[in-house]
This record gives sequence, structure tokens and C-alpha cells, in this order.
Amino acid sequence: MKAVILAGGESRRLAGLSGPFPSAMLPILNRPLVEHNLQFLRKVGIKEVAITLGSVKDSPLARHIHTGRDLGVEVRYFHEDYPQGTAGALRPLKKILSANEPFLALSGATFLYGSRLAQEISQALEHHAERNATATLLVCQKGGSGSFTHQPSVDRRRALRFQGIYILGPEVFRGIPEGGYLDIKEQLLPSLQEMGLRIQTYKISECEDKTIGSLKDYYQLNRTLLRDASGLLERELVDRSYRELSTGIWIGTGVKIAPTAYLVPPIILGDRCRIDDHAQVVGPAVLGAGTAVGQNALLRETITWGEVTLEEGSRVSYSVLQSSTIIGKDQDRSRTVLGPEMLAIGDFNLIQTSTPLLSSSMVIRSIDSGLKRWFFPGVKRTIDLICSLVGIVALLPLILILAALIKWDSPGPVFFRQLRCGRRGKLFWMIKFRTTLDPGQGPLEEEAPGDPAPFEGNLRFSRVGRFLCKSSLDEIPQLMNVLMGEMSLVGPRPLVPEYSTVKPVWRDLMMRVRPGVTGTGRLQRESRTDSAHRDIEYIRQQSVLLDFKILLKTVLVVLKGV
Repeated sequence: MKAVILAGGESRRLAGLSGPFPSAMLPILNRPLVEHNLQFLRKVGIKEVAITLGSVKDSPLARHIHTGRDLGVEVRYFHEDYPQGTAGALRPLKKILSANEPFLALSGATFLYGSRLAQEISQALEHHAERNATATLLVCQKGGSGSFTHQPSVDRRRALRFQGIYILGPEVFRGIPEGGYLDIKEQLLPSLQEMGLRIQTYKISECEDKTIGSLKDYYQLNRTLLRDASGLLERELVDRSYRELSTGIWIGTGVKIAPTAYLVPPIILGDRCRIDDHAQVVGPAVLGAGTAVGQNALLRETITWGEVTLEEGSRVSYSVLQSSTIIGKDQDRSRTVLGPEMLAIGDFNLIQTSTPLLSSSMVIRSIDSGLKRWFFPGVKRTIDLICSLVGIVALLPLILILAALIKWDSPGPVFFRQLRCGRRGKLFWMIKFRTTLDPGQGPLEEEAPGDPAPFEGNLRFSRVGRFLCKSSLDEIPQLMNVLMGEMSLVGPRPLVPEYSTVKPVWRDLMMRVRPGVTGTGRLQRESRTDSAHRDIEYIRQQSVLLDFKILLKTVLVVLKGV
């Protein structure tokens, strides 16, 4: 039997972390998640593993795992030239997967461990064969997230929670066409059911979160594993080069602990960690290689990555510190995620949690950037209100002229309305000047995500409509959407409801903020896939200065188009 780890694409990155860091490389007890999983697969008898990666050829995952032989498996890598989705990523694997045997497909963010799970996967394989199933999803009974709706208030929680593990038969390739984006759960499986093929679920007994879908999941997983790291489980989770200094405290090589330091287990100290005089480390805590805790500093129930420094007298609790983060002298940080880079804070960076440990909103920010999360949204909304109101008044003569030209050129209403998804999935009617001959049809570019917008030679556009699209003047009425708070001047383009189910991870990121009249994705006449990438980058980097730059570039583009 073979296995596939789906570690590529935007969906395999954990929102909020700086840099192109795939979820499969998240350090779990100081070892990459994918390394844990490969060892697990070897123990259940799987020695051939394919790993799908994004378009970046020099992947940190491939550099770390290499051929996989050191872990007892044979690993092959497959790169996506463009985001293809979890099912689309399987296309190049068709030839290497057996025509007669099922294969295991794992989310790159799913963590596997324990003899019980290994036994239940074996039982699920037997059940898959007995029922002659095409696809089996491993689920647990405890409540989980329901299917997405465009109104969060009507979301429902189902009794079964998907665990990020599929058993797929070779028949699944019948439902995977050449080219395009395709998701396994939301597109491929329904398509296979329509073909009359059997799709089933298999319940497993353990219902801990095995898929890391948020920073909260990541933090809690490390915490849970630390408390379980004893006996046989210890050898599965803790790197073999570590030794147990005392009960519940594991250390790597080159670790220096001052005699007056105070450590409360469970704790893992990576290679070259340094704990200075009178410093305190309270577990559960994982310290990455090269972490230094200065004199009188306190690190409590926190995860650090490599080369993190807590200077003298600093205090950090219930947090995640990314590599190269420095906490200055006497600074206090709690319940947050910190990185070395200055990150512009937007709405999508707030992670809500109901657990006492992380009870307040976790703000993805670097040191001393906390004010941004309060300052930026208010300033952005104020600018939207002033500019939209002034714009409507100043452009009123132009609006009247364009309205008259549209009525003269072709019959039908002046304005075209289309239902779109706004912030948090709330539906609203987006307004544009009508550009088509058929009043019931919107612009083709808005209905065919993934394809370039074809302006030339498109018979659906009226003469005036073609000019409006090229010059982007058809967007002027959206100033009313901005005034009403449904949109912002700058942001990702609002998704049509049908498109919001195609790329669930992109959808979730984009719906954290108000959609925009213009944006980095909109300024480029690119495919919807490329535009989505640009919109996501804007969300991660947004700031007042960046908004002004985009608005200025938009004015230049419009003037050039006119």
C-alpha cells in the first residue's frame, strides 16, 4: 500500500504565520509534523510515500526529508505548477498508484500517532475492501464543523468530525478531469457519488483534533502531547537524540541550565538551549534549538522555535514564538503569537478561542505592534466613509453621463446587481454599471473564476459596456456599497456564493475582511487563481500606506484605460 501527503498549495499553510511556512513543517515537540507522520506510516507498513508540494521548487520540506530513507520510507515529490486543490494534486500520481489497491491520502496538516490509530486505520482498510468502497473518510463522533454557509449564524455543527485521512481506491481518478482546481471533500466526492460509486465514512474512537486548522490547534496539540510523552509514547514523540534529565524534562545536546534556574515539567529543551540564573521555565513548554531565557526571565506554557531570545526580566506566557523572535528586557507578552517581522494587523489575524488557556483573541503580531490591530481598522473605515461620500458627489456628473450612454446604447436597466459574499460570509448586492446586452447577465469575468477575463470579441458586452470594463468605470457605483459598509475601497474582490465553495481556504481568508472596489488582484488582468494569490498577500500585508499606493495605482490605470 502507498500513501500520499497533500502538503502543497495555500491550503497547507497556517494562516497567521509569517513566511511561506507549510503546515507539514510545523515543529511538533521540536520535530517537523511530516517527520512524525512518515515514521507513523512506516510502522503501519507503508514504505512508499508521495508528497505533493506547491510551485516552489526549493521546498524546506523536501530539503529536510530528502529521500526519506533515514526514516525508513521512500519519498517522491510532486510539484503543483499552479494551485490545483487536494484532488487536482493527485493527477500526476495516477501512474505510480496501483490499479488494484487503495491508497491512503493525508492532509499535510494532519498529525498521526499512537498504536490505537494505527489499528483503526487497518480496520478501516478492511471495511473499505469489504464494502467495495471508492472512498472512505475517517471521522470521529464528537461534534465538528458543519458545512460552510454564507451566513455564519446559520452554520450547523455535525455529529461527525473529519480527521484529514482518506482511503481512496483507483476509481477516484475517473472523477478527476485534466486541469483546473478540484477539492476532494467538496467537489470530487460529490461527483463520484453522482457516478454511483460508494462513498462512506468510518468512525474511529479517538476524537482529538488530528488536523491542525488554526494556531489554537497547533498550540493545544503540543500541550497535549507533552502531557502524554511517557513510557512507550515517549519514544514515538521525542527525538531519540534527547535524554531525560529528570522526570518530564527532556534535553538535546549542548543545553546549558544555570544552577539557580527553576524548571517545572513537562518541558523539552532543544539543542543549544540556554537557561540563565534565576530564570523560570514552566511547562508544558517546548523550547526550540538555540532558545535563550535570560536572567530572571519567565517562560510559561509557551512554544518557541529556533534561535528565540528572552532578554533579562522578560515574561512570556501561553504563546508561540516564531524563529528569531526577540523579547526585549522587562517586556511582558501573553496569549499571542510573535514573529521577528513587523506584520500589518488586519481582521483576519484575530483567532478566537473558548479555552481558558487562550481565552482572549490571539493577535498575530510582532513585538510592539499591538496598537495596529485597534488603529488600522478604524482608520481604514474612516477613509472609506470620507472618500466614498466625496467620490459620489464629485463623480455625480460623470455618473449621469454614463447612465445616459448605457440607456442610449442598449435596452435595459442602468445598473447591474449581483449577490456577493462580504465580510464573515454576509451576503450583499454588489452594484455595477450594466455592461452587457442581456440585462440578466453580469460580466463574464465575474462568473468564470480561474479564467482570464476575455474582453475582446465578446458578443455579450455592449459597445459602451466594453469601454466601461476596459476603463474600470463600471465599478463606480460600488462607492454606494462602500458607503453602506458592505465593501471597502481596497480589498480582495467579493466572491460570488458559488465560487466561495470551490477554494475553502482562500474563502476563509478573504472573508475575514471587507471586499474591495480595487485591490492588488483586481489591478492585474490575470486569471482568478493568480488574483486570489495577490489578494491573500494583500490581506497579510495590509496597511494604510499600502492602501494609498493601491488607490493611486488604480487612478493611473483608470486614466490609462479611458
